Amino acid sequence: MGTDAAPGELRLPARGLTLAALRWHEGAPVRVLCVHGWLDNAASFSELAPLMPGCDVVALDLPGHGRSAHRGAGQMQHFVEYVADVVAALDALGWENAVLLGHSLGAGVMACVAGLFPERVKALLLVEGLAPQPAPAEKIRESLRAAIEAGQRGAGESAGYATMADAVVARRKGFWPLSDAASERLLARALTRAADGTLRWHTDARLRQPSALRLAEGQVAALLGAIRAPALLVGATAGLFATRDAHAARMAEVSGLEFTCLAGGHHLHLEPDTAPALAACVGDFLARHAPG
Repeated sequence: MGTDAAPGELRLPARGLTLAALRWHEGAPVRVLCVHGWLDNAASFSELAPLMPGCDVVALDLPGHGRSAHRGAGQMQHFVEYVADVVAALDALGWENAVLLGHSLGAGVMACVAGLFPERVKALLLVEGLAPQPAPAEKIRESLRAAIEAGQRGAGESAGYATMADAVVARRKGFWPLSDAASERLLARALTRAADGTLRWHTDARLRQPSALRLAEGQVAALLGAIRAPALLVGATAGLFATRDAHAARMAEVSGLEFTCLAGGHHLHLEPDTAPALAACVGDFLARHAPG
């Protein structure tokens, strides 16, 4: 890591659940709330946050992720629930407004928060993500049925690993490649020791089931169009947002959106060789738009 700053652990009451979080530089002038990507957790920001010494950084574990509570039995995992969870976390922290920083899925969540509650957002930082994936209207019958049937079948038993090294090997087989060090950071917060001695996922297995309902295209566009905060999207040369061209229409829906592409992969904020460049980019943007 670029600095030895160790995070503190937080527990935040939010909508009947307890959300776990990590906090760096408590009391610093610029308040930053972070949300990770799908199946990741607050440790996703453990390389970037220490490089932001002027910021009071709080990184959430979304419900069902990391060390946060899971939603109740029978509850579906709707994307919009995460939007409400972020607003509840701001309330629990006593923050009237903050800089919002999201990665991947978390970027879509934060963009929706910014569109719905512009008065609570000083600036919007999006890393390798911009908006929730819209659902084609003509697919509603098959997608909703598949989600209901998956819920009836149940999530099943999570995989067990004899050692952390075994878990790291499995994690590195994911869609987006990660180094061993980055994988272990995420896994240390995602795994728990079972009674049989194996390491098992604490992450809610239901998160892997198909989504029952997603926002329609027009709804996504309306939310992005309502964003009023200064906004920065950072892509990665080996990630989803390697160029502006592929996402130009969607990016144009956010007024004044700044875009830059940095060397690295989808998790450039978590890898020690790419996080410093991202921290410098974020620092420059905040100095111009949210100096504290």
